Amino acid sequence: MSFNIVTLTNDGITSAFSKMDFALLKARPLADDNGEVRAYRATLVITTDRSTYTRSNGERVEGANTGEVFQVTINSNKVPEIKAMVMGIKLVKPQVHAVYATSSQDSTFATINVSISAEDIILPEFNKGGRNNG
Repeated sequence: MSFNIVTLTNDGITSAFSKMDFALLKARPLADDNGEVRAYRATLVITTDRSTYTRSNGERVEGANTGEVFQVTINSNKVPEIKAMVMGIKLVKPQVHAVYATSSQDSTFATINVSISAEDIILPEFNKGGRNNG
């Protein structure tokens, strides 16, 4: 993910995510060794980022993460069934588990990776049966 982590570093994940609007693109179940779904991987896009920061040269950066797509492990077995992008979702208790960089040999650039999970997702039009039909 090419997520700009400056806002996470400056504000913490809860505060940074409170300044962002998300849409759910995809939900893929994650099963244990017995085939029981224990969690799911949600693919999200940041539709709005109201955060700002200032670079060392004085340039003000606004909405650095708008349009970024990333994955979050959701620690719930209630996997939403979606048929289209679901706008306006909220993450419940997001957490950063790891931040690490990878690069190619002899490269001056690195890709920063962030591992994020959340307790659950709140969908805007949650109907009975725990499913959202998008």
